[in-house]
Amino acid sequence: PVKRTPVPKLKFDPDLMSAIFIGDAHIGMYAYGPETKHSDFDTDKAAAGLREAIDDLIDRSPNAETGLLVDVGDFMHMNSSLNTTLKGTRLDVDTRYSRVLRASGQVMNYAVGRMLKKFIKVIVVISKGNHNEDPAVAVQEICAAYYHKEPRVTVLDTDGYFHYIEWGKWLIGVNHGDKIKPEKLVNVMSRDMAQAWGRSTHRMWATGHFHHKQVL
Repeated sequence: PVKRTPVPKLKFDPDLMSAIFIGDAHIGMYAYGPETKHSDFDTDKAAAGLREAIDDLIDRSPNAETGLLVDVGDFMHMNSSLNTTLKGTRLDVDTRYSRVLRASGQVMNYAVGRMLKKFIKVIVVISKGNHNEDPAVAVQEICAAYYHKEPRVTVLDTDGYFHYIEWGKWLIGVNHGDKIKPEKLVNVMSRDMAQAWGRSTHRMWATGHFHHKQVL
């Protein structure tokens, strides 16, 4: 486990929560530019791009007391060393499963470490996607173990497919979005979190899965 990070000496606003949402990072995906007619992509590019984005978002965020880090699923591209999704769809993958899992855990721990230098409390949500149902649990456990002795970090369990954060009058749900239609999520939240639903005045869902613009 990492040593405790000193509390940043800043003036914090307890009425603010800064949230970073990572959408379908697909660490481990491999793309060959001349074949795709776009650009190259691999594990190193994915990890570097995420670190750069995390740094930029944290630097531009207000001095909120709470920081929320949400992975909406498909953080890793493949589900196992078979280089497929859980259902068996073949994937173009960059090198070995162990390397991709290690890189994914390092990126997640990096994000939390950077957030600890800006916020008093950090809440982490790692959701399962259709590409990474099993490694999502592994990345969550890596992060939870790494920050086990850091009381300012809360890592939610990745046991099911629906995750909830109640903050002030807000109720926030997280789900990858591959197994349920978006319009049905409101019913799931009101059923799963009936008491919190009654306490809240603002409610939202954070989802992933869709890689194209969609207008409803």
